This record gives sequence, structure tokens and C-alpha cells, in this order.
Amino acid sequence: MKKLPFSILIIGVVLLGACATPPTPPAPPETPAPITPTPTPTSPPEPKRVELSELTETKKVIETEAQGVTVYYQQESFYSDDDFLAILKEEDEFNSYLIEKFSSTVSSYGKEVNNARVELDSEKQSASLICNVNEVISKTGNRYYSTFEWLIRPLGLDFLDDHFKRSGNQLSWEGPANGIPTTILLTFPGSIDNCHAHVWWEE
Repeated sequence: MKKLPFSILIIGVVLLGACATPPTPPAPPETPAPITPTPTPTSPPEPKRVELSELTETKKVIETEAQGVTVYYQQESFYSDDDFLAILKEEDEFNSYLIEKFSSTVSSYGKEVNNARVELDSEKQSASLICNVNEVISKTGNRYYSTFEWLIRPLGLDFLDDHFKRSGNQLSWEGPANGIPTTILLTFPGSIDNCHAHVWWEE
């Protein structure tokens, strides 16, 4: 029997060892990263609605003019930036609220409001209530007698006690009424006299 060359034996051993090495297992598949859901955009919260009864006047100007047996009334109320912005957002509701509030006050004195409307002025940040007030003037011949309790009593005022200024055919006053700076001017067709809450004149 012939002996194999030594080099051939070495090669054979190497090949046998390579065949005996088990194959490397494949790498496990990569786990995909979790998908983060895209957040749904949310609307900004609605601003808190201002209650109309919480609006505060910064100043008030009241003017009346008596013609015949009717008093023509105008009240201009001024507001802060924030309050007037709230009024503009709720204009129709505010107008109704202002008219109903005044009408209710006047009717509690047995008088009546007619042709009421509200005008807003963005430049002055004011709201003007304009109306006629009836059943406040009585006439006998050429003499007229009017009552203004419906106007001054809710303000805590009195023509005599609060020193309304009488000048010819006008009564005027200026000062704080219910904590609000207030100006009042009442105009009549003729020279007047007055008591605590009434005014009279002749044509």
C-alpha cells in the first residue's frame, strides 16, 4: 500500500474540519420602530363669554328734552376696551338687554318707554340708548307738570338734596351716581321751577 504525501493529508484534514463547522444562522429580522400617531390639531379654547350684567360703565351722560307731553331721552354710556369688545361681539343681545333693563325700570314707576333703539360708537366706545318716555308730563291749560322719579331715583339722586343747578329752562348735575361719573342735563320749553323730583313750567 502506497503512503499519501503529507501535504495531501493536511489539506484533507482542513477540508474535513471546514465541512464539520455548522453554518451561521441568519440574523433575526429587525423590529420596526413604533409609529407615533400625528397629533390632531385642536382649536384654541373659546374665550369666556362675558355676562352682560357684569359690564361696567366708566362714564354716563344723560340728556332729556321735554316737548309737549313727551320726554325725549338719551343716555350715552362709555365702556372699557374689553367691555366694549364684548358688546360688539354680542351687539344684538346687548341692545335688547339695555332696552329691556331701562324699560323695566321706567315701568316700575308706572311710566312707558317707546321707540327705543341703541346706537354704538366705536370711536368713543359708547352705547347710546335713545327713546321716548310717555305718561310723565301732564298739562292743564298752558301749564305743564312733569315727574322725574323714574330717572333720578334709580341713580340715588334728588333735585334738591343733591343740588341740581337750575338755569332758565334747564336742570343740570354732575357727579358720581351709583359709583359712576355721571352728567345729567334736562331741558324744557320754558322757564322752570322744581321740587325734589318734579318740574313745572308754562308755555
